[in-house]
Amino acid sequence: MSIIALGDTPPIQFQANGRTYNFGYFLADGIYPKWQTFVKPVVKPSGKKQVQFHNAEAAARKDVERSFGILQAQFTIVRGPRFWDQEVLWYIMDACIIMHNMILVDERGQDNNCLHYELMYRPVRVHRREERVTKFIASYEAIRKEEIHLDLQNYLIEEWWTWNGQQ
Repeated sequence: MSIIALGDTPPIQFQANGRTYNFGYFLADGIYPKWQTFVKPVVKPSGKKQVQFHNAEAAARKDVERSFGILQAQFTIVRGPRFWDQEVLWYIMDACIIMHNMILVDERGQDNNCLHYELMYRPVRVHRREERVTKFIASYEAIRKEEIHLDLQNYLIEEWWTWNGQQ
């Protein structure tokens, strides 16, 4: 979470059920804390909205886990040493994802124009220590608000239901 708190991520703003959020979120399982940057499964889903959201969220988490498993199986470097600098790991993951997509395109016999690939956003870092510390403390405190975690989960359930629940 220190990357998010330091502001070393692309600026993200989204709305869920009419409320604006300034941090992205990760789909997480039950072991993570109740922070606004984690959307965890509903513990005991009750009612059609919660059950369907819970199932959709679980399916999305499984898709991400499978995707990462595929990258680990294809590229040993992904599951290899973890002692590299975080920025180096960022570029390694970018390269592996791009190569994986290129392999898929090639195997399907499609035109392999790779000019549209770009490396993920890498922020320009602020170098003034005092500014970084102040920004970190404010972001860290905002991320850890449990009530926002619960509100976000409820708002996402409502937003998801608006888009998908009428099936």
